[in-house]
Amino acid sequence: MNKKDIIKLTFGGIAFLLFIFAFTNNSIVSGKSSKEEYKVVIVEKGDTLWNIAENNCKNNSDTRKNIYYIRKTNNLSSANIRPGQEIKIPVKLCGSFK
Repeated sequence: MNKKDIIKLTFGGIAFLLFIFAFTNNSIVSGKSSKEEYKVVIVEKGDTLWNIAENNCKNNSDTRKNIYYIRKTNNLSSANIRPGQEIKIPVKLCGSFK
């Protein structure tokens, strides 16, 4: 084994370890938990995202921000919701529920 082969093996091993580390520690690198916890709310007639956010999150949280994250979590392009629809509210969003 010559010097070039040893260098290739060394760099290949380092690259492999970095690759494994990046994928096994994805939650640490991204700052995201691999498992989200949600409260599921079934939309009833007359419900709006505003009242769902206000009724299910802590009183001292910003309702507008909560609506933004609820929409993002549920892939909603608008605030339009319909009766029977399931809305997931991230537990980390509100910290705790009313």
